[in-house]
Amino acid sequence: MTTPTITARNEPHAPAGRSRGNRRQSLLAILCAIALAVALVPHATDLVSGNTFSTALVLTCPVALAALGGVWAERAGVVNIGLEGTMILGTWGAGFGALQWGPALGLVFGMACGALGGLVHAVVTVTFKVDHIVAGVAINILAPGVAKYLSSLTFAAMPGGGTTQSPPVPALPVLPLPFGLGGLSTGIVLGLVLFPLSWWLLWRTPYGLRLRFCGENPVAATSLGIRVTVLRYGAVVSSGALAGLGGALLVLASSGLYRDGQTAGRGYMGLAATVFGNWTPSGAFAGSLLYGYMDALQLRGGGSAVRTVLVVAALVCGLLAVLVILRRGGLRRLAFPALAAILLATVTALTDSVPEQVAFVAPYVAVLVALVLSGQRLRPPAALGKRHDIASS
Repeated sequence: MTTPTITARNEPHAPAGRSRGNRRQSLLAILCAIALAVALVPHATDLVSGNTFSTALVLTCPVALAALGGVWAERAGVVNIGLEGTMILGTWGAGFGALQWGPALGLVFGMACGALGGLVHAVVTVTFKVDHIVAGVAINILAPGVAKYLSSLTFAAMPGGGTTQSPPVPALPVLPLPFGLGGLSTGIVLGLVLFPLSWWLLWRTPYGLRLRFCGENPVAATSLGIRVTVLRYGAVVSSGALAGLGGALLVLASSGLYRDGQTAGRGYMGLAATVFGNWTPSGAFAGSLLYGYMDALQLRGGGSAVRTVLVVAALVCGLLAVLVILRRGGLRRLAFPALAAILLATVTALTDSVPEQVAFVAPYVAVLVALVLSGQRLRPPAALGKRHDIASS
């Protein structure tokens, strides 16, 4: 009698060249749609104006730094839901530090407060093996109360301060930009530099390889002599420091003072950008830039600017539908872009301006929609959120 054998069947995969071609076509469709909108839609030039982009960078950087912090922690295998809480600690630290020692040390003290929040998260998750989600939610709940209590001890006794806000703080120096774009805070420039630096550390150094190995297979990493616990501690503390820096920039580069609730959910948007960016620094920045760009548009142009974005989205979907027809992609591929184009065109035809309430939530909706659309290509670290119980590591 012969024993039947089971042969593994490989699932078909789309060729890499075809995937790159689809991305190029999508990018070409977006650029063509923007060009058509600028040519045909009144006031659409705000979409590509230099002031819009400079404002978008200022609004992007705090969210992007929180997202970068998420990349550091989660590449090491630790889920960091507490980015919002560590950003809040960074805002208070920046306000207090700037009033006591000046804006530069305020930036450093904000990072230190965020790093302290990251250290608490590391102790709870890495040492005591508490569920990562529960620990992060606890930090998000505790941090606002801690910041308000510290404000009552420090800012309440200062002229112009209180338990919910600080007096005005000194601002960071501003670097002038070319082409009449104004200036950009040195803190924003520092934040932007951290992205290529993080990419180099995580993907081009032995340290980065070991850290990413901890997030993929900590048991195998331990068998090779890698100290998983030490690397995870360093990654989570660095994550908190980056999120704290993002919170500090809200104080020192945007508003000029500390306020209760200043983060306004930007830590959660940073977490969404981490996932949208497939746990890479460049992807995290791209997701954060989407939020910052939409936020800049709604601040500068309100509902009319958001309506213009919907016009661009309708043109993009229409062009993608045309590309599907030309490539004979079939009704299944045609359905989504065609229906989306019809729906968006109908909405924009019925109104000259999106309601202000809708415009306010547009940046959050844009990030969530992008996250849903990119869900099929995401690949988290294999050991993300899993316990590592080998004591010798």
